[in-house]
Amino acid sequence: MTAYRTVATILVLNLVSCVPGDAPTTPPSITEPDGAPAAIRGGERLGRALVSARHIPGMQALLVAQDGEFLRERYYNGSTPESVYDVKSVTKSVISALVGIAIEEGVLESVDQPLSDVLGTVVDSLDEDWARVTIGNLLTMTAGHSVDANGNSGDLFNVNPLAAILGTPVTHEPGTRFVYSNASTHLLSVILTEAAGMSTAEFARIFLFEPLGWEARPWLADEMGYTIGPWGLHLSARNMLDLGMLYLHAGRSGDDQVIPAEWIEETTQPWVSLPEFGSGLTRGISAYGYLWWLGRTGGHDHHSARGFGGQYIFIVPDLDLVVVSICDYRGKDVEEIHADDASILDLIVEEIIPAVG
Repeated sequence: MTAYRTVATILVLNLVSCVPGDAPTTPPSITEPDGAPAAIRGGERLGRALVSARHIPGMQALLVAQDGEFLRERYYNGSTPESVYDVKSVTKSVISALVGIAIEEGVLESVDQPLSDVLGTVVDSLDEDWARVTIGNLLTMTAGHSVDANGNSGDLFNVNPLAAILGTPVTHEPGTRFVYSNASTHLLSVILTEAAGMSTAEFARIFLFEPLGWEARPWLADEMGYTIGPWGLHLSARNMLDLGMLYLHAGRSGDDQVIPAEWIEETTQPWVSLPEFGSGLTRGISAYGYLWWLGRTGGHDHHSARGFGGQYIFIVPDLDLVVVSICDYRGKDVEEIHADDASILDLIVEEIIPAVG
């Protein structure tokens, strides 16, 4: 994919529900720290941050790992390490990883493949504008279509979501306009399914979950049987930490190269510039990679997977730091959801990062 920088003109923050479950999980490949809590990196300030988290309504989990060690792992409101949650738009970042694996495995050729190449045999008459949209455009939310993440999402997952998505017009030149869109990520799931000859969920089980030692994870499907790309994956907090550690360590888990190192590097490049961001729930964000958010806070570059209502995988490479949060937004109104999400973000960027930095 040719590197480009586009300016965002639209963002619709429909980033992701968390539903506790009971599926078991395998702990990540990190060690427990030695010593009393005050002696652990982050000390009392980090401890206070985790105490504060319990006062956020619906808070489920907060994990902090640095230099391959758990600094803190806390669960709230009845959650446990075995609980699994619908991590909402964190699912998008998992789709990104699967695309990279698919290219490495020869299932897909490259991010420059157009839809005419990967969906030409699936769709009877692919619109010529959609036909030239590339996998890279979908990964960077620059397909040029008008379907956004909020207003039309309900229509996308009806009896024929593929037709609903491809029936919307491409109104801008692909690669020139950022629109945060569930449609783009769902198309990536369809592409993975058709190219691999198996569902995206099954592909993930074989090439991502099993190498990490996970059991199969619940993942919702649409009415046509396609695994939903933008949301619907259920993970434990430790699963999310595993993913963060993969991206922190160039795709490696122990001796296994689970995600290609080159893909991790490419994913976290600033493909789309977002100069209009930087306040509220987008504070610190300056760019978008391949379904990952990029930014800088307190002098530290970071990239993050973000889900509606307070689901975060927050990675700070120069501190060798991964922070994971999960929050249940059910039963809250929109203002409460955003307020609680902002409180979680405050904890991460104003308390946890300074405490261990």
